[in-house]
Amino acid sequence: MAQTTKLVGLAEVAELFHVSKRTASRYTLRTDFPPPVARLRAGPIWLEDEVRTWAAPVPPVRRGRPRKAA
Repeated sequence: MAQTTKLVGLAEVAELFHVSKRTASRYTLRTDFPPPVARLRAGPIWLEDEVRTWAAPVPPVRRGRPRKAA
């Protein structure tokens, strides 16, 4: 049985890393981020495995103000 390759767009990249789409967009602009496999009118798409491999050595840094303690 053949394994299917999952494609991800910007929204899915944001979900993978639990960040906003804006932050995910910044990740995709990095020179070490995998190149998109295609560019559609809706935006670029990547292979999920490549995106996960990119983040494996060092997870992306979360920026911004820490949440307030309850």
